[in-house]
Amino acid sequence: MKNSNIYIILLFLLGVTQLKAQEGNHVKSKITNATVYISGALITRECELSLEKGENYFIIENLPLSMNDASMQLKGLGSIQVLSMSVKQNYLNSGEDKPKRLNEMADSIEYLQLLIDQLSNQKKVLDEDLNLLLNNKNINEKGSDVSTLEELHALYKKRIYTIKDELLKIKMQRKKFIDKQIIIQRQGDQMINDYSTAQKEVHLKLYSENKKTLKLNLVYLVYGVSWYASYDVRVKDLKSPMQLTYKANITQTTGEDWNNVILKISNGNPSLGNSRPVLNPVYTAYTFDRRNDAEEETNSFRGNVMVHKKENALNGRKHSSEGMVMSSNVFNIEFNIAIPYSILADGKVNTVDAQVFEMPAVYELSAVPKLDQQTYLIGRISGNEELGQLNGRANVYFDGTFVGQSNVSSDENDTLNISLGVDKSILVERKKLRESSKKAFLGSTKKETNTFEISVRNTKNIAQDIIIEDNIPVSTDKQVEITLEESSGATINADEGKLTWHLTLQPGEIKKLKISYTVKSPKNKVIYYNKE
Repeated sequence: MKNSNIYIILLFLLGVTQLKAQEGNHVKSKITNATVYISGALITRECELSLEKGENYFIIENLPLSMNDASMQLKGLGSIQVLSMSVKQNYLNSGEDKPKRLNEMADSIEYLQLLIDQLSNQKKVLDEDLNLLLNNKNINEKGSDVSTLEELHALYKKRIYTIKDELLKIKMQRKKFIDKQIIIQRQGDQMINDYSTAQKEVHLKLYSENKKTLKLNLVYLVYGVSWYASYDVRVKDLKSPMQLTYKANITQTTGEDWNNVILKISNGNPSLGNSRPVLNPVYTAYTFDRRNDAEEETNSFRGNVMVHKKENALNGRKHSSEGMVMSSNVFNIEFNIAIPYSILADGKVNTVDAQVFEMPAVYELSAVPKLDQQTYLIGRISGNEELGQLNGRANVYFDGTFVGQSNVSSDENDTLNISLGVDKSILVERKKLRESSKKAFLGSTKKETNTFEISVRNTKNIAQDIIIEDNIPVSTDKQVEITLEESSGATINADEGKLTWHLTLQPGEIKKLKISYTVKSPKNKVIYYNKE
């Protein structure tokens, strides 16, 4: 009988062990690294597994719903064999690992409710005092003389005012707490919508030759993450290189907070796919070019163009290595951020300094007085493809002073163009010379001459180079002829009607440029163009 009981106990323990093995060992993990792309992020998380000899079953829990299941990779296995791996959703998760902010909101709502309840209790006590006071007032007034009644009336009146004043304060304070509670509740509801209680789990079946402890890394792609570029541009003076701080503005709504995570910023896009493109035939077709309201028959070509940028080294450029490392290849450029960052899953922007470059720049003064009679300082950096630069806003500092914001953009030659603000030391004025502007009629044609003068003055005590731009009309009709009469030695782009002067002004020097052109057209046609 005794041996029979022992046998039953052993069978029971074996059954419990097998059931536990079937359920799997639940394992928690933490995010250690994140590579943030223009859209999406590659997450690396770490967990520790205690392996027995033979088969082992683990459930790595609390993974975000935004995880791309097909991208899941296991790293650090060594000699361990993977017998099976699957990703499942768990709708029964208790949500104990919700974002910290959500738990704080719940605590705030509970605390506010406590304050509201306390105020409600105070209101009840004051209401009872007021009712008692009114009832006693009616009783005490019976059989009292006039002087006593006056004293009682003044006393009751004062006490009633005090109670009602306290009730009003309680009402206002209670409304304030309720309104605040509603706001927090709405924020919490929104966060709960973003952070679903349903989570994913990775079910792993591993085989080990012996008992050991394994540090396993899970790597996967997650959605709900993005970043955009912005810059800090600093220029000490026009003889010094330009310092460009490349910033990444990151947002994430993955449903999971990132705490003390090592970041890598990439201008790549993993969602583009890796399939080789198929080259399709290019066909020609006739269409009409109506850009200038002219119905001239042209050939239109349709097709796809793919541009490849070559890998380049950062020749002649300095970049800061403190807390950040840059690497580049033929596909994209990445910035390794050595300092850990915490980024909450609340959709708010988190700004990270990705890289600081110091680059030789060409500084030019430029003015377009036809549109704006101010002189602008422009900084140009060639070979922009080496930086993997993206267009964005920039805070501009000149000689340590904030001068405003500008747009960082690149042209077709991969030159980075940055406006560094207005230079008030170069005065530019453009005016129409009325005495030289005239109209004349000859037979069936008419001629209209427009003449302008541009005055440029250097008020600095050093020589300055400046680029001045202007333009004249361009004819789109064979019956309309435009003749440039005078241009003061400008470089002319006839297709665009653009005039450019490269001037060197000595200290205090004033130079005057003259533009004169004639528009000849049929007398019975009205010609529209900017005459100023």
